[in-house]
Amino acid sequence: MKDYRLDAIVAFGSASDPAFNYLTAGSDIQDAMFTKTPGHKANIWLGTLERENVKSADFVTHIFDRALFRRVFAETGSYEKAELELYLQGLEFLKKGIKRVALYGRMEFSFSCLLRNELNKRYPGPEIVDDKTPTLVDRLRATKSNEELAKMIEIGRKTSRVMSETRDYIKSHKIRENRFMKADRSPLTVADVKRFARSRLLDQDLEDTEGMIFAPGKEGTAGHNTGEPDTPIPLGVPIIFDLFPREAKGYYHDTTRTWCFGHASDYLVKLYGDVRGCFDFVVNKVAPGMSSGDLQELTCDYFRERGYPVVKDNPNTIDGYIHALGHGVGLAVHETPFMGIGDKDILAKGNVFAIEPSLIDTERGLAVRIEDTFYLDNDGKAVSITDVPYDLVIPVE
Repeated sequence: MKDYRLDAIVAFGSASDPAFNYLTAGSDIQDAMFTKTPGHKANIWLGTLERENVKSADFVTHIFDRALFRRVFAETGSYEKAELELYLQGLEFLKKGIKRVALYGRMEFSFSCLLRNELNKRYPGPEIVDDKTPTLVDRLRATKSNEELAKMIEIGRKTSRVMSETRDYIKSHKIRENRFMKADRSPLTVADVKRFARSRLLDQDLEDTEGMIFAPGKEGTAGHNTGEPDTPIPLGVPIIFDLFPREAKGYYHDTTRTWCFGHASDYLVKLYGDVRGCFDFVVNKVAPGMSSGDLQELTCDYFRERGYPVVKDNPNTIDGYIHALGHGVGLAVHETPFMGIGDKDILAKGNVFAIEPSLIDTERGLAVRIEDTFYLDNDGKAVSITDVPYDLVIPVE
């Protein structure tokens, strides 16, 4: 807080919001408020039903006054104004010498406007700071503790297991007319594969909250096309499988593999080789103290030298290398440090991040992407916590 010249931070929200989740140590609470001033314990204001859900004794807990809520609602007929009074009840400390306060969390836009207007009216002294990016909470979340890292390694192990089981599930089907078939002689489809993967994630106590990508052929060239449900699973066509589950209201893992069942064309093998070469090259360049955007520069240089269009030269390209190299992973699937053109996050030991170079050829309907989640260890080395083979061609019988 000192580096940001803040006298207080206030966060609103629920456990589903990464910033609020982090500040409240993963407490499973909803529609609550967190406050912190230097040198004092943090405070959490919450409803009666969730009073046992605060996970740390380091917090001072307060229960919202529901009688106050009922009285204000009876007077105004406004749910928002009644809820606002509950939050303001816990913000009286802003009158006591607070000069700069930063607000975090997620809430309805109309309510956030009402809250900010009322704060300015009732507490005109403190300056409400629009925190710079990365915010204080972003920076705190970017460096994982040993406890956080242990959780993420375990989630990586579970995610890798599900990805490998999904590959084997596809292989277990019979082949007819150059595609996989189910026992009822109907084609195995993208929807079938996703249904299997989600069931295995649930068995591992993981959630597919963001919607996995399983995109064969041309569908994979659109980047975030998640795959059409009725598309049959073919042989000899690259499939982008991007799996990024999380534990319930907790940490994510992010990994992508490109699979081609049975066989692959020489051109696809070359594309894959260039992506794999870039992946290995960039991972070996990662080091504490470097600017995250420098990794994107290196990636663009690598692909440009091999004749591919790159996003640095044409931000609107849909062929070649079209996106950022990677991003941090934690309580959000995309968080600091970001690895795009112009990003300047400084890498540090304890960072957890995904690296995902790719190439796209829209004319041929081909896409290749490889992605692992890494952490920077105490020796400054990028260590993968993804354990899935990098094979492009998956043999079938």
